[in-house]
Amino acid sequence: MSRFLKLFAYTIALGALLFSSCKKEKEEYTITVLSADEQKGSVKGGGTFEEGSKITIEAEALEGYHFARWDDGIAENPRTVEVVKNYTYIAQFISDTLRGSIYENTTLRKGNSEIDYIIDGELRIEGSACVTIEPGVKIAFTDTTGGIYVTDDAALKMEGTQESPITFQGLKEKIGGWGAIRYASKRAENIMKHVILNNGGNKKYLVDLGNSKVSIEDCTFNGSLGYGISGGTPILTSFTNNTISNCGISPISFASLDAFQNIGEGNQYKDNKENLLVVNGSDQTIYGNLNIKKQAISYYIKGGAIILQGNASVKIEPGVKFYFDYSGAIKVGEQATLIAEGTESEHIEFTPYGKGTWDGLRFSSEKGSKLSYCDFNITREYAITVEGRANANLSNIAINESQFGINIVEPDNRHMVLKVANFLFSNCKKGNIYYDYWDEIHDAFEDVYPIKNEFNIFSEEE
Repeated sequence: MSRFLKLFAYTIALGALLFSSCKKEKEEYTITVLSADEQKGSVKGGGTFEEGSKITIEAEALEGYHFARWDDGIAENPRTVEVVKNYTYIAQFISDTLRGSIYENTTLRKGNSEIDYIIDGELRIEGSACVTIEPGVKIAFTDTTGGIYVTDDAALKMEGTQESPITFQGLKEKIGGWGAIRYASKRAENIMKHVILNNGGNKKYLVDLGNSKVSIEDCTFNGSLGYGISGGTPILTSFTNNTISNCGISPISFASLDAFQNIGEGNQYKDNKENLLVVNGSDQTIYGNLNIKKQAISYYIKGGAIILQGNASVKIEPGVKFYFDYSGAIKVGEQATLIAEGTESEHIEFTPYGKGTWDGLRFSSEKGSKLSYCDFNITREYAITVEGRANANLSNIAINESQFGINIVEPDNRHMVLKVANFLFSNCKKGNIYYDYWDEIHDAFEDVYPIKNEFNIFSEEE
């Protein structure tokens, strides 16, 4: 080699040596990957790596288990991480067969099996845990004890899609083959969207909302030994486009009339034994404002009356229909107000449940209640009773097959205001108007309905 070439090579080598000595060497860090339970799954991808490297870590579940998430809450698997310090990642696994309680945030993921998870008994979501169920997950319950219970501070988030709904069913596909999903929580994460519940209701309901807060949209409740949905006074942040069918009693039962007013549009009720919204319990005593909405099916006030007390103000929309039991009635207190204004095409109807009778409407209200285009059917004694200082404007009222139509009792002649127009009495067996006092009630009925024999009016003396 010539002297020039030797000098050139020496210069290059010296430059490289100087450059490498000036360059700052990168730190190396150790990434540790562990399984929270090696009986459920294994991991790979750990080691020592240069700072800034991007590596892949992976969890592999054993048969009978699913990967749930890493201990930092990330559920991605396999997962790419950047090496910036020594760090430990712990993979958590859950059993394909779920039982007992869940205390940590958990995601139930869609697998490759026809049934993704089996729940044995009632699975409890406890503490502040939120269980999230991915679209497309199918869950089966082993027997009639199977169900999910969302306790006070926990949450259950189920957001399927139209193409990939979340499905619940029993291993034995018959009505009543599993229990129910029960809520006691008011967490905002309580969401049911595109969820299908098939053939449960062994507890007499598919879903029990209690007094919880839940959003329910685009769900299917199909097959229950009792109700599709039950509850006390739940808060429905949304309830739209749901279908409830094949229930052995009725689609929905709440203990409060108020709870039904958050039911929105697009709901369907099919092939249930009785297509009624059941208000199930004792008297419905109302003290505040309430707008009773027209729903796709009628209300059944089961086992009690609607009582307006204090300064209550209740408005009933056109087209609403109520069924009442034998003891059922509507009572409007002295300071309360009832506004029930139907239309010529959409009457408001009050009628007995089954082949029975009910107790009718009683006004003591002084606040100016108003009824129009209302039908009262088959009351036990009086369809409408007006008493004391009542102030009522009644027009276009049909009274059918009652003992008496109107009862005017102990009127305060100086204060009672009774305006009437366009009454239709049909088949009132004992009379259309019964009064025990008649003097100067603004001559309301006498002006509109002259007192003649064809009205078959009975006085107390008769």
